[in-house]
Amino acid sequence: MRPRLRRYVPAWDHHRDLYGDRRGREPGIRPSDQTAEATSPAGTIVSFTTSASDIVDGSVSVSCDHASGDTFALGATTVSCSATDTAGNSTSGSFGVTVVDTTAPTLTGMPSDMTLTTGNPAGATLTYTTPGATDAADPAPTVACLPASGSAIPVGTTTITCTATDAAGLHASASFMATVRFVSPVPPTTWTAAWGEPVASPGDTFVANSGRTIPFKLAILANGVAQTRGQAAVSVIGCAGGTPLSIALGWDGGRWAGHLDTSALAGPGCYVVTAWLEGNAAGSFRLDLRGADPTPGSTPKATPAPKAKSKP
Repeated sequence: MRPRLRRYVPAWDHHRDLYGDRRGREPGIRPSDQTAEATSPAGTIVSFTTSASDIVDGSVSVSCDHASGDTFALGATTVSCSATDTAGNSTSGSFGVTVVDTTAPTLTGMPSDMTLTTGNPAGATLTYTTPGATDAADPAPTVACLPASGSAIPVGTTTITCTATDAAGLHASASFMATVRFVSPVPPTTWTAAWGEPVASPGDTFVANSGRTIPFKLAILANGVAQTRGQAAVSVIGCAGGTPLSIALGWDGGRWAGHLDTSALAGPGCYVVTAWLEGNAAGSFRLDLRGADPTPGSTPKATPAPKAKSKP
């Protein structure tokens, strides 16, 4: 009796983890699962090698429903493969590919440490640009900072912590410091002017004839303290507005002094005269110009009354 020939079922392996026995029985299957890190929101490219061999045919091609080099999505994917020899004997196997995201997002554009100055003993308002974040698997990780921009923070140093979180729940944090310094506010300066004769008191009205030269003698005070240095001047402008006339004042050792030639003005009318020191208005008065003084010798002579005739 002729011995019966046996056709062996091909055996295949994935990285040599799938194999068959050499006695014609179904091959044993021991799939090798893979885990890969996501490199983009689409997942990652996974490469693998499969092979099968037959005792008669030798190397047999393997067909899988996913090819090596394909992009595998986040999560678990089952790859099913099969191999068939020329006699029609076949074997199959599968293995799993799991794509995971284990990399936390990265914060970008973190603010630098900052120093704020305030005159409010309660603190200051914190203002900054919220940083961004990038992540390999999540195109839009969230970013939250505490205290948030626009919050009130006290005098001293406050730590602001920003945290980026991706869809997998992974997070990364970074911090910066905000230091608030309290500076006592400088009280406002009150400027005043004390006019000497012949000018009237501040706020009053001084009346003069057009063409007259008016002398100025005054003290300029800041918070009640007489000022002896700086650029001092007097401006004269029409009560209805217009271009001001500026007259420099000089310090004569005891007061500021200068002169106004009213012939340089537009003529009779209402004017405002203001004293200035280093750009600070110190005080003003109203000047009313009347018509020019009569020219000497121009006053008409009075006609003498007729003398009474004496009786004969």
